[in-house]
Amino acid sequence: MEWTGRAARYLRMVLPAGGTLSDGERRQRHHAILWLLWLHVPALVIFSLWMGNDLLHSLTEAAARENRAVVAATVRFDSLPRPIIDGRQTGFCKLVVDRELHTIVGCHVVGERAVELAQLAATAMAAKMPVEELALVPFSFPTYANALGRAAILAAIELDHTGMWAVDHLGTAVEAGVA
Repeated sequence: MEWTGRAARYLRMVLPAGGTLSDGERRQRHHAILWLLWLHVPALVIFSLWMGNDLLHSLTEAAARENRAVVAATVRFDSLPRPIIDGRQTGFCKLVVDRELHTIVGCHVVGERAVELAQLAATAMAAKMPVEELALVPFSFPTYANALGRAAILAAIELDHTGMWAVDHLGTAVEAGVA
C-alpha cells in the first residue's frame, strides 16, 4: 500500500510541528476538516446498508417523515454555555424521534465535538432507549454533550400529550444538573 505511505508523508509535511497557527492557516485547516467530515456521510449510508440496516436507518429527517411520524428537536450551540465559553457557538444538535415508539431514529450534529455527540446518540439508538430516558441522563456541565440532553428534553416535552412530563421530571432534573 504505497499510497498510504505517501499520504502519511504528505500529512507530516502539512501538519504543524507545534506552536500556534495563524488565523488563515487555522481557517484553511478547519474547512478541510469539515470537508472530510461531510465526505463520511455517503460512506456511512453505504456502510449502514452493508451491515443490513434498512435505508430509513441511514436517511434524513425528511425521509423519516415519509415513512413514520417523527418529532424533531433542535438545540443551537449558541444557547449553550460550553460553546459560548469556547467561542465556538456555530452549530446545532438535532434529534429525530419516532412519535409512536419514542426512540431516536436519527441525530444530526454540526459543529464542535460533532462526532462525540453523534456517538452518544448512536449508543442510545442501539439500546433503543426512549428519548424520555435519555432526557434524564445527568450529562456533565458545561459540556457539548449537554446539547444532546437538552434536545432529548425538548423531544420528550413535545411527545408528552398530558403536558405533565416536564412537571414530573424537570424539577428533579434541574436539581441533578441535567436541565
